[in-house]
Amino acid sequence: LKDPTGKILLLCKGAESSVLEICDSGCVDVTRKHVDDYAAEGLRTLVFALREISPEDYVEVERLMTDCQNAISDRDQKEQLAFRTIEDRLCCIGATGVEDRLQDGVYETISALKEGGVKLWVLTGDKMETAVNISQSCNHFTASMKLHFLTARRDADSCKQTLESLLKLLEGTSRERAQTYGLIVDGTSLATCFATCPNLFLRTTLLCTAVLCCRLSPLQKAKVVRMVKEHRTNPVTLAIGDGANDVSMILEANVGVGIFGKEGRQAVRSCDFAIARFQYLRNLMFVHGHYYYRRIATVVFYFFYKNVTFVGPAICFLFMNGYSPQTIYSELQLIGFNLMFSALPIISYGLFEQHLPPTLLYEKPSLYKESAKTNLLHIKYFVAWMALALWNCFVIFLFDFSLFYDAGGFNSSQRVGGLWCYGTVAYTCVIFVINIMIALKTRYWVWFTHFTIWGT
Repeated sequence: LKDPTGKILLLCKGAESSVLEICDSGCVDVTRKHVDDYAAEGLRTLVFALREISPEDYVEVERLMTDCQNAISDRDQKEQLAFRTIEDRLCCIGATGVEDRLQDGVYETISALKEGGVKLWVLTGDKMETAVNISQSCNHFTASMKLHFLTARRDADSCKQTLESLLKLLEGTSRERAQTYGLIVDGTSLATCFATCPNLFLRTTLLCTAVLCCRLSPLQKAKVVRMVKEHRTNPVTLAIGDGANDVSMILEANVGVGIFGKEGRQAVRSCDFAIARFQYLRNLMFVHGHYYYRRIATVVFYFFYKNVTFVGPAICFLFMNGYSPQTIYSELQLIGFNLMFSALPIISYGLFEQHLPPTLLYEKPSLYKESAKTNLLHIKYFVAWMALALWNCFVIFLFDFSLFYDAGGFNSSQRVGGLWCYGTVAYTCVIFVINIMIALKTRYWVWFTHFTIWGT
């Protein structure tokens, strides 16, 4: 910016680990002491610095930024090079310490998430002391947990040695596995691990009970989420944040949750779900998430079931009509099956089904463990649904065929029913069977459920 006297000033703020390293003047030592004191009290810290830029330097800075914006390849690397060129020889101004109080219900929510089998990672840009204090106050780190630190490591061998010793503890005897372990990593050590031993780092962190990554940039947060998401076990990741520095992490995760906060609406605009407070995450996951997974699993299998049951009698009829293209269903019946007679019941199920009361799911987070295993969409359930569909269509065909075989079915003129009558009976049986099936699956009945099932 340009001040009233015409001077061009570059103002910079950030973590002390980044800003103080590029300061060559000002109150650097005093500011570092203030930051340590603020962090020990649990305050969120920022360091401020400035630099006066000459008109010639400003022209060069503008050229570098324009080249970065116009670059087609390696844009990130060029931007980092430009930033390092610009943010140099700064004058340290001072530091700020702001109290960031936890919202109501954070402690209870994190305790419930851990009880529900959810592994929690805290990714933050705060100083290590501040982040540890917050983690302990919100029950991310417990009093009995043994903490290991991987901080300020620029040497690859040092990082590997620390991770290997911790991994040996995590994979040790049964007595040692009974002990819970927490790992604290800062941005500098994380960059070293990503560059030298990413697999060892991921293997170790996944065995830890809790992981805290502090002094991370937004890009590093996204890299951590991507690393976990791409693990061979294909875990489902959820990222939650309230600020613009959480957007990259939210976009990278399988599910992104934004919190309406005082830091703007960037996180909310980039997320899949928006909530007003962190404590609402418990209701979002344990109640709505539980219901959604149960409903969608049944809906997917039921769509296959009802269509196989519908086309099965027509396929069986091919063996009786010499494999001709003649169908037993009329055009109106073919159109109306998915449009009128079988669509509304499963829509009602997908909207309103509750196999357990919401209060029970909220108060018993352990019930979420079954949903977290994602077993309801297993192939064995698909095979069971398909076997039931084949059995139903075969029984319907035999019933319909025996009814009309040897002049067994008559119309109002006492003549043997034709193809239309044969197909209508099979069609009616199919509608009856698939609706009885969804009625047997339904545990929570509302007036719309009665209307859609019995109305069809």
